[in-house]
Amino acid sequence: MRLMLFVIAGACASNATLPPATKSAGTSDLQVTLTRVADPSPERWRGMNNIFFDSIPTVLRDSMTLSPAWRHVEAAEVVADSGLKTVLALRFSSTASGDTTYLVDTEGNLDFLHAAPLNFERRGTIRVANFALTVRTRLGAFRRVPYQVLLSDDKYTYARIAEYRTGSVLIDGRQFAIVVRNRGRSNPFFTPDAGSVFLVDQDGDGIMAEQATMTLSGQPAAAEQVFPFRPFLLNGSPFEVTDIDSSGSLLRIRSATRTTAVSPNFRAPDIIVQRLAGGQLRLSNMLGRVVLLQFWATDCVFSERARDALNQLAAASGDSLAWVAVSKERDRGMIEQHLAGHPMRGIVVLADSAAWAVYNPELATPHFVVIDRSGVVRLVATGATAMAVVAAQVSRVLAER
Repeated sequence: MRLMLFVIAGACASNATLPPATKSAGTSDLQVTLTRVADPSPERWRGMNNIFFDSIPTVLRDSMTLSPAWRHVEAAEVVADSGLKTVLALRFSSTASGDTTYLVDTEGNLDFLHAAPLNFERRGTIRVANFALTVRTRLGAFRRVPYQVLLSDDKYTYARIAEYRTGSVLIDGRQFAIVVRNRGRSNPFFTPDAGSVFLVDQDGDGIMAEQATMTLSGQPAAAEQVFPFRPFLLNGSPFEVTDIDSSGSLLRIRSATRTTAVSPNFRAPDIIVQRLAGGQLRLSNMLGRVVLLQFWATDCVFSERARDALNQLAAASGDSLAWVAVSKERDRGMIEQHLAGHPMRGIVVLADSAAWAVYNPELATPHFVVIDRSGVVRLVATGATAMAVVAAQVSRVLAER
């Protein structure tokens, strides 16, 4: 059993009235009906992004309806994307009380004078305000979306979309839950790409893991996040997400035929990269050794946090483990200067756009892929907090004969 990170309980029950998409003989394409679920008080604040208040440019201020009584008026972007009309929040103090007031342009007309002030409620170390706003594309499409603004005790301000989607699929008599959510505050429309997060309960245990975790029995377990057009296994058969409508009501999944992919239990794609010390390294030439592929950056504090644990893992594993650290930087001198003060026991290689595109298109750092001696992916994990899981999986694979 996994440690609980995202439990499909209660919300999944709402799907009982909807027949799950079913795979039967001769069927390769599935349409999964998704149901909207409100998410006002999650266990973890998923999809939360900073918003930054600053003074309003004169050209923009002239388009706003404001009160002359407001003082120290600042604006921040709640929704900001090249394909969407920007939605702003304001904060200001009034001459009457001096208290700070927050407003959001929920109708997209820049009329803040008639906007209702946000009402914040205390929840632990943050204060949360709920509201709904109309998000419009520059082509005219729009959606009414529940949002939240969060004021943290550490003085940061955040915004997030307060809903997600659930559904299920029946594969050869076994039902697997599905969750789809927006990745961040500026992705209110669902898309079959990195703008949406797709989760599938691949082991069918009713518990969804967004990150690689340790099970209650102490075993490493991969995250149950899947990526569009990247195959994953359900009941031993390969499938892939191919499409979702913009409102998040219908998800399309199809049978997959690829045997090579950056997914657990699929063969690792081959890459050729340039060693920092000189010469090429080809992943397929490392068969027979366990490979820990890491994507990192010299300016990433989380990469630095993982470095000591990686060095310890490499020292304990010896030559049986090949730790290949793919830098985000191309400048050899910059990397060498960084390593002089932050040594790494791995095989450091220069940035390679093809390797990043195949193994880490989201450009997250640190990002890890554990590959066994036969060249099969065994774990994909992101973040310094995943190091315990990465180390456990490496040790487990090293012990296999």
